[in-house]
Amino acid sequence: MLFSVQSAEMSVFFSGTKPRIVMNRCEIERSGGSTAGFPAEIMAAENNQIQIQTGIPFHRDPDYLIRDSDIPEPRGDEPESEQVLQWIWARQNLHRHRLQSICGKAVEVLHPGFWNRGSGPDFSRALLRIGGVTGTHDVEVELAVENWHSHGHHRDFHFAHVGLLVVWEEPSCDAAAAMGIPILAIRRYLNAPLAEMHILFHKTPVGEPTCFESGRCRPVLGKLDEETHRHLLESAALSRLRVRARAVHAWESEYDPPTALLLSLMTALGMPGNSWPMRFIAEKLADSGFLQQRRSWLESQALLLGLSNLLPADSSSKTGMALDFINQLWEIWWRHQDECFTLILPRSIWNMRKIRPMNHPERRLALGAYWVGLQDLPGQIIDWTKSAAAGTCRSSAMGKLEALLRPPHSDFWHHHFSLSCPEPMPRPTGLLGREQLVDLAMNSIIPWILARAEIGRDGELRSAAHSVMQLMPPAAENHRTRHLRTRLFGDRNAGPRGKAVYQQGLLQVEIEFCQKSDSLCSRCPLPSRLQGLKNNAPAAGD
Repeated sequence: MLFSVQSAEMSVFFSGTKPRIVMNRCEIERSGGSTAGFPAEIMAAENNQIQIQTGIPFHRDPDYLIRDSDIPEPRGDEPESEQVLQWIWARQNLHRHRLQSICGKAVEVLHPGFWNRGSGPDFSRALLRIGGVTGTHDVEVELAVENWHSHGHHRDFHFAHVGLLVVWEEPSCDAAAAMGIPILAIRRYLNAPLAEMHILFHKTPVGEPTCFESGRCRPVLGKLDEETHRHLLESAALSRLRVRARAVHAWESEYDPPTALLLSLMTALGMPGNSWPMRFIAEKLADSGFLQQRRSWLESQALLLGLSNLLPADSSSKTGMALDFINQLWEIWWRHQDECFTLILPRSIWNMRKIRPMNHPERRLALGAYWVGLQDLPGQIIDWTKSAAAGTCRSSAMGKLEALLRPPHSDFWHHHFSLSCPEPMPRPTGLLGREQLVDLAMNSIIPWILARAEIGRDGELRSAAHSVMQLMPPAAENHRTRHLRTRLFGDRNAGPRGKAVYQQGLLQVEIEFCQKSDSLCSRCPLPSRLQGLKNNAPAAGD
């Protein structure tokens, strides 16, 4: 079997069991890429052509674990799911030089964007030239144009920067005109039969990087040793923590230190999708004088859930433990509802898209309500920081912090994801897990400590905060950190690991460099800065 697929920058030859890709080196480098960025082995190079044997097995590979018989049949001549279209777009398995929107504008994909496995558009920061105009856009992939409205994207602010809608079938002219954004129907642009795409989709490991994901800094970082990698990420993490400390410092110009700590904790509780409403709730509590009054945990929960507008108005469908708990909350909230009417948030401010059940805002508010009632929380946090810095046991430090911040057992929250949860959880789960504890420490507690050290010019406390930063174990990897590891180090599992500080460093690199450049790393200063870096770590404290 042999057939050829042509595009402006790439030729793909399917022969035998694996596809062979021939790319023009000049085209790759002119677009800002690097031959070192491809997850493949260079087999030969002559006459300015590079032949690359890809690492993706073809569907006839006898040694591959997934057999053709294990793969479900596609639905006629349509893709089986939206994920197949996303996979095609991520790898640009298209006749790229012929792309045209429904309204007749030429579409040139300089970079397809980065595949987003979280909430929001399917691809972020794609570099597109549509009708001769180049710009950075988000890209949403749907099976049909109608899904844009049925999924509610037209009224979701997270989709405000979508500049291209990729669909399978061409919609009617009226439907396309009503969208207001360019539409690309890719069915007639596939560079191989859909059946072949379908098989390759099932045989490609989840999360395998594409040639578009590596950044220009990856070849440079590949020449530096692991110790230098660690130092770079630690330095970036410290910069990130100092930025957060300055935000806490700004809060302390308006509020007292305990309130600034609560604002910091509540903001971190809302990450990643609900930081603003969580912070807003804490500000309203402070401005209304609520924090000056001692209240029970149940009363604090009722007020926070009431102010958030997440307390169910109708409990007629609830039974048992859920009904009893909601009734207890309402018995408290109805007495404060009128006086707090102007403080109640609109329910639409909360982001509920793709929220993991354990991260539901109602659970986060219940946890924050417990901290509101703690006596001298700032003093206890400072004592914990000094104690943890004096020791070397990571588990002991984490255990003491967990004991400080973990609320007591709750018959309701240990068995329910939210107030509207129809069934109890399969197994009891507390409101505060170990990974969430790490996030709180890195995003809230340590920045607050650094702010207190700066305000009080306390070098000992600053040093303790730095020591605690190094003690924090890693949190769970998410789609952002996996993407950044691929971008910088070439693989989602590459780069320094084993500490939360490395994850924080990755996020700071993204903020300082990746977000300020386009997807092709145009004019990004990081590669040139890395070039001048000696292959050893500077002395500590530099």
